[in-house]
Amino acid sequence: MVLLFGGNESSTKRGDMPNQRARGRGRGAGKGRVVDRPSWELIWKRASRESSSIWWEEGDGSDPPKHEEVFKVLDQLASANDGLGTLAALAAVLDVTDEVCEVSSELRAVAERAVDPSEARLFKGYVNPEAVPQADASAMAGRMLRAHRDRDLDAMVEAANLNPRLFVERQFVGVLTIAPVLAYEISRDTDDPPVSESVSEFFDHCPIPMAGAEDLLDRIVGGMVGRRLEELGHEESLSVEDAEMLVGMGEMVLENRPVVDRFLQWALGVAAEVRRTKPSKSLDQCGTTLTSHFGPKVGELAVRVSEDPATRRFRRVDVPTGSSYGYWRRWLELISPTGFTHRTLGSFTPDDLVTAKETVELRGEVRKVVDALDSSGGPAAWFDETLFWSLARRKEWLNDLAGILVQESTASEVFLKYAAGFPTDVALGPAGPSVAAQELFLWLAGDLAIRDLVADGDIDELEGLSLEDRNLSLEDREAALIEKGKVLAARVKEAVSLGDPAADELRGLEGWVGEIAEMAATGIRRPASDFEPFTVGDDFGRWIAQLGGWLKARSWREPKERPEIEEIPEIEPPPPSDTGLATGSGDEVVEELDPDAPIVIVYVGGDEQQVRIQKSVNDHVQGRYGGLVKVEWVHIDWGANWPKDADRVDAFLNSGADAVVLLQWLRTNMGKRVRKSCGEHDVPRVSCTGGRTSSMRAIDEAVQVVCRLRLDA
Repeated sequence: MVLLFGGNESSTKRGDMPNQRARGRGRGAGKGRVVDRPSWELIWKRASRESSSIWWEEGDGSDPPKHEEVFKVLDQLASANDGLGTLAALAAVLDVTDEVCEVSSELRAVAERAVDPSEARLFKGYVNPEAVPQADASAMAGRMLRAHRDRDLDAMVEAANLNPRLFVERQFVGVLTIAPVLAYEISRDTDDPPVSESVSEFFDHCPIPMAGAEDLLDRIVGGMVGRRLEELGHEESLSVEDAEMLVGMGEMVLENRPVVDRFLQWALGVAAEVRRTKPSKSLDQCGTTLTSHFGPKVGELAVRVSEDPATRRFRRVDVPTGSSYGYWRRWLELISPTGFTHRTLGSFTPDDLVTAKETVELRGEVRKVVDALDSSGGPAAWFDETLFWSLARRKEWLNDLAGILVQESTASEVFLKYAAGFPTDVALGPAGPSVAAQELFLWLAGDLAIRDLVADGDIDELEGLSLEDRNLSLEDREAALIEKGKVLAARVKEAVSLGDPAADELRGLEGWVGEIAEMAATGIRRPASDFEPFTVGDDFGRWIAQLGGWLKARSWREPKERPEIEEIPEIEPPPPSDTGLATGSGDEVVEELDPDAPIVIVYVGGDEQQVRIQKSVNDHVQGRYGGLVKVEWVHIDWGANWPKDADRVDAFLNSGADAVVLLQWLRTNMGKRVRKSCGEHDVPRVSCTGGRTSSMRAIDEAVQVVCRLRLDA
């Protein structure tokens, strides 16, 4: 069975056609197809006909609306015969008499006789904001409404802090007024008065999309971008003032947990309704707009927030059914291995991806969820892919990694596909240390594969890679690798500084670091006593090997909680004749040894591609070592009957084979079996990517390992 992580976007599901025809024959047949709009659209359209100037942003210079407009809009939003229309008439009198004569007491007296007591208190708070009891939520709601009309943000913040319940008790006042208060809280300087966290309770009761919801969403995005400016080096492209503002917003977004979390959870419910219906492209909200992009944008941002170690608490938030974030979480669950429910793409280990690729079928619910993700829209109207990774691109990333692991795709072609925008190069790309490890895996695998292609002269496969990049020196390549390692080190450091990484993220991180260490031919080692996990240094191979051991020991925990680390042999493979990325770049000169006794090397893995290079590799071995080195080839056919191939490897080991060259790309259980057998026979193994040059280099390295082991014996 094969997992297709992405569906055919051009395909039409036949199962949808009868439903479409049925809808056409239903209500409205013969008069055109009935469009199902979100329930709140009509409400906001009626309210917007009353005023186009209720909404405002601090410093926008807009003129305040008339008092009558405020209550007419409120009346349309409430859509009930609750006396707000009468208050609008009284407010019209206030418009006429404003700055002419004082009639507020007379108007209050009329309101007390004409409308419900709670409405009268609302009106009293509006006309006399300083003379109302703070405990009266209705009166304080009137005070908030007046401050909002007068564009007085300080007064709004004060009212919100004096009685945060006003937004809950008078929900439609909250719909009109709460966004500027929240925008202030996310953007304020640290010395400014904070807003009470209790205002976020409004989102448990918000009846319709509040005015300015999309503006607030964009502000949160700005804060998330601000957190990454320094890391990405983008702050130089902005003015000092703008950069400081974004960085400050990033800090405030992290601090305002209830506000951000509850807003996003509420917004996901709105997004689910947007997805279920067909919203207008742009809905006027009395001066601001809610676009049809709101739903996709919320889903994308929710995914990004859930991935960030600093906001990983959001993963515990209940996900409304039907939102794109809900589909994303469900897809991750469906492709998770037995016994796990992954919540982020960084939680998947290499083995998890291989298992998913081999066992999950694109049908039933998997097909439904994949189609939903492919049609999720994405942030096209918001950011391009250089700043934000869509859900479809995240899904594609896991699919491509899995394709490399099962040799469905080559490392070079996947590397070139993402060369213009790796996850850590994107401001709001996938976050967390495990994703950085996935990226480092792809970078190293792709670079090794490209080196082989260049050495073999297969430059036609490198379209899109500049001539300069094709001909990078070994020193330049290793310098670039070290820089990628520094990104991973920084991500690990950030995650650890925020507490113990989540168990599923840690599992994914260990898996990818182990894979990288295998590829670098170092394996995982016990870290030295002075090992600095967040400092890469100039020896990548040594650092990645010890990082794997450090992760295995959970080094950031208290010593009393540290489990015993598995004993790992301190065997350091010497550099091959073509000193490569596997052994680092120290100044020490290692003498190259020649075998003085026969050596048998078992080459494990590969398919018809490796069969084609077998003769040229054997010729290389014969020309360099004469008859002293023999290579036994164990190719596989990728079928389910891999145990017979593993038995052949065991037979060579039982017969006294000296080393194993193990391809990275072979079935997971086959690799586990071979690695275990090597350990049982105390036979060293060297990793290989499978190209002709890579195979020659790996065999040469294996020869050096055997020679040094014999020298030390």
